[in-house]
Amino acid sequence: MAHFFSIIYIKTNRLSKEQIAVGILMNAAGVPSFDYSISKLNFALKLLKPQARNAIKRSLNLLQNDVNKIINGETTMDLFDAPYAKKILDKLILKKGGLLLYGEIIHLEKPINRAVLFSKYIGGEIRDNQLNVTKAISFKKEFQLFAKHKRLASFSHKTVLTPQDFPTIISNIRLDLFRSGSSYTVFNAIDFTASTAMIQKTLNNFNQAIVCLNKEAIKNGLSKGRYYLVYKSTKDPEKADILKRIKNNASAFELIQLKEILDKI
Repeated sequence: MAHFFSIIYIKTNRLSKEQIAVGILMNAAGVPSFDYSISKLNFALKLLKPQARNAIKRSLNLLQNDVNKIINGETTMDLFDAPYAKKILDKLILKKGGLLLYGEIIHLEKPINRAVLFSKYIGGEIRDNQLNVTKAISFKKEFQLFAKHKRLASFSHKTVLTPQDFPTIISNIRLDLFRSGSSYTVFNAIDFTASTAMIQKTLNNFNQAIVCLNKEAIKNGLSKGRYYLVYKSTKDPEKADILKRIKNNASAFELIQLKEILDKI
């Protein structure tokens, strides 16, 4: 997943085009964040008329709400999805009447500590000192956020295969993303930060699901299904070896990374 940020400015003088950098809108390892400097914000607001001050405050609150909704999985990640981000930020600029500006999107090769980034581009104190370090989210949560993408709207989430419907399995098997039509398409997450036993269980369940669905497809005259096990790279040597072995032996499914999902639909 891409890592990038945009610096947020307040235009304090329309004639001279003077603007003050007050905050950062950032996506790091799938974690959206929005931080701004209280002191720089207050300084900028003093240079504006009361009506403009209120508009800026409302805009910042709305932006914070948007970020919170994305973190909580209440909306899609378009705002932080690289193909759409620039277009959306441009729209935001227009909506704010030119007072609140979003800088060019700056891409990062890897996530950076938010406090370091803030100090380099903004200066001053972050409004909440508890937000100095970027918090990682689990791959499961990252997958769930990505699964809300509008291009995946045709997929059912957390579909459950039961022994009642599929006698060849002995317990329920849950599929993260499932779509039926002329054929079956399935995306299932496998977390390589989990225990070896859990990784094996996920792999076994997915293979069983493929067998069941292939039989169902033949029975109903459907085309051959497409099955994808979605993973995130790991630096753990033991887990990396397991990942490599799964890749080398996979035949019924394809092992892909999160960012490749949209290319497979």
